[in-house]
Amino acid sequence: LEEVASLYVPHVLAAQPTAPIRVGGYCVGGLLAWEVARQLKKRGREIEWVVLIESPSLNGRSPLRAAKMALKLASRICPKRVSEKIELHGMWAIWVWARSRPLILGPIQNLFRYLSPDSPYRTEHFPLRRDEYRRVANYVPENLDTDVYCFVCDENAARIDYEPSSWRALARVVHDRQVPGNHNTCV
Repeated sequence: LEEVASLYVPHVLAAQPTAPIRVGGYCVGGLLAWEVARQLKKRGREIEWVVLIESPSLNGRSPLRAAKMALKLASRICPKRVSEKIELHGMWAIWVWARSRPLILGPIQNLFRYLSPDSPYRTEHFPLRRDEYRRVANYVPENLDTDVYCFVCDENAARIDYEPSSWRALARVVHDRQVPGNHNTCV
């Protein structure tokens, strides 16, 4: 996400050379907007606000941020092959664990869903989607001293991975709203 955001920053600066900047995005695009805002702020630009629509918030939580640091440390002391696996899949494994409720039965249910012959995870497109999730899981947003507007749909309002409260430790103020619909229709 950091690399992709760096591609957008010059275009945002060209479109808005002097005034405060407002950025936003839907789903993973919200995380990208966060990173664009962070890079712009690093260049001295004022960010008026960031809008996150249905954006995953797990890595905004302190325990997951600490887990990322622990994985980084573990990857430094492990053999190269193990280190590469930790860097590539460590946060994704923690996401799977954190999103599985209850914590013991959830991962077992996910395993059986995956092994099922009619599982959507066995399609030819799932490896690409899994790779996207892995990349998102590895992104840990930094503090951003600005207002954040967080919109979560009815369907995901109770899910841990979309909780607006996860952003509160990273932003000046978080305004959150629940909107009708599901992940694909709430926009």
